[in-house]
Amino acid sequence: MGRLRSDFEPQDLKFFYGRYEKQGLGFIDTLTGTFSINSQSDGSIRQGLNATDRTIRDESRVDSFGYLIQATTHLTDRNATVFGAEIYDEHIAAYRDETDPQTQIPIVKRALYPNGSRYMTFGIFAQDTLEVVRNRLRATLGLRYTRVGFRTFAGRNLDQQGNSLGVIDTKRTFDDLTYNAGVSLQVNTFLTLHFLNGRGFRAPNLNDLGALGLNDLGFEVPAEAAAAAGAFAGLSDGEGVASTGRKVSELRAERLFNYEFGATIRLKRLYLRSQIFDSELKDPIVRRTMLFPAGQAPAMLANVSVTPIPQTPVQAAQKMTGVATSLDPRAVKAFINEGQAKYYGIDNSIRLLITDRLSIEGNHSFLVGRELNPNRFIRRLPPQQGFISLRFQPRSRSPIDWIELSGNISGSQERLSGGDITDERIGAARRRRDIADFFQGTLARSFISPGTDGILGSADDLFRPTNETLSQIRDRVLPVGSTINGVKILDDNTRVPLYTSTGAFASINLRAGMTISENVRLNVGLMNLLDRNYRVHGSGIDAPGLNFHFGLRYSF
Repeated sequence: MGRLRSDFEPQDLKFFYGRYEKQGLGFIDTLTGTFSINSQSDGSIRQGLNATDRTIRDESRVDSFGYLIQATTHLTDRNATVFGAEIYDEHIAAYRDETDPQTQIPIVKRALYPNGSRYMTFGIFAQDTLEVVRNRLRATLGLRYTRVGFRTFAGRNLDQQGNSLGVIDTKRTFDDLTYNAGVSLQVNTFLTLHFLNGRGFRAPNLNDLGALGLNDLGFEVPAEAAAAAGAFAGLSDGEGVASTGRKVSELRAERLFNYEFGATIRLKRLYLRSQIFDSELKDPIVRRTMLFPAGQAPAMLANVSVTPIPQTPVQAAQKMTGVATSLDPRAVKAFINEGQAKYYGIDNSIRLLITDRLSIEGNHSFLVGRELNPNRFIRRLPPQQGFISLRFQPRSRSPIDWIELSGNISGSQERLSGGDITDERIGAARRRRDIADFFQGTLARSFISPGTDGILGSADDLFRPTNETLSQIRDRVLPVGSTINGVKILDDNTRVPLYTSTGAFASINLRAGMTISENVRLNVGLMNLLDRNYRVHGSGIDAPGLNFHFGLRYSF
């Protein structure tokens, strides 16, 4: 969107892990206990189009303490059982301030996540594997009970004067019993068939429950805040969408039912695996546009000022309207439970030893995803993609351990959802008004000469690199009355996708590894040999051109 600043602090990770293991405790074959500390911190600084816009600084840290105890045993020589329990206790510290460039005084605001919140996951589990027919048929059954607790504290979210930042004392819990079951049949010496079935459960995570701020589709608020303001769910997370007619409610856990069938071939020089899968997601947690009855839109949402945005014809017919913050012109979003989704596809892998020193390895995947109510494409669905490599290992006297020529291959993705069309990283939908905002923003100002009135900010200001005025640029890129990518431009507020697909690509790479000494190893790589410009779907990052990298590893 042409922000003046969009900086990210490098993620910092501190990790500690301890493990204790004991064997032969009565009927227990092995007993294992672990303790871990995982501390991650990061942050960002964002500023709008103009140097006069407020600078928003975010900092967050998550300290996770993990406890696990696990045991293994067996009842017969054909049976193996593993069981145990685990706890992960997460403590979240978050901070946000906004600074007016004129005063340079930071003002504390509600953070990206509620400061001082806690997220705890507890689980007990057991899994048994039984060899039903020796060396022929094996069955597995696993059960798990999971309980998740989430808490926020009003007293830990106050501004400099001790006023509330809009966080209230809350306590939410989610729990469920899940399972996985599978059978594996050894048909003959080289062919194995397997079938898997399972039921999954995912409680809303911290981002689902408490995130507040800018994301790839605009400004986001917690569902709890939207529900308290009387919000209705939009049909999708796109712009200008109609209302479902259903009010937003508190988040619930989502449930998954998964089925897989596959075959594996193992020969002396060939390994080949292929499997098909079908996954059905109930009450998925999805991002949706928030809508309000026209004339009843709130002035504040999650303690943030919002204003109504122009209605589309379908919203006007429903007498509904979206709202936006001053930080982003797009409608406010929230994560809610909505409908059902279905994923199905195929996954393949191969490994072939041509000679003792030359091998081929590759994989391929194809995934289809649909929302079922209404029936449409899933958000950010990856395209068909694969990897293949040819690796040569010289004789032992050579200083080079291996040389590999590889290719990453991706098909195009044209199955875009409404949110994909708006997403800055995929469809990058824009309005004529957005062009004007960027044209008059601080980033572009050094390239602009004032128009006939001699004052910057007019429609006839001149953009020197192309020798065009603002009006000429808008009429060239998004002319009123024309239809671009299936959208007819009615006025300055019509949002038009600049892209309707992510292009296919193939990236060829050459890498090698070598031993310099007993303790030192070197890896080098020449990447993107074809020097192609491509983008991994949904990443928002264009690939670097031809580039070189190396890594040095020292062990002691």
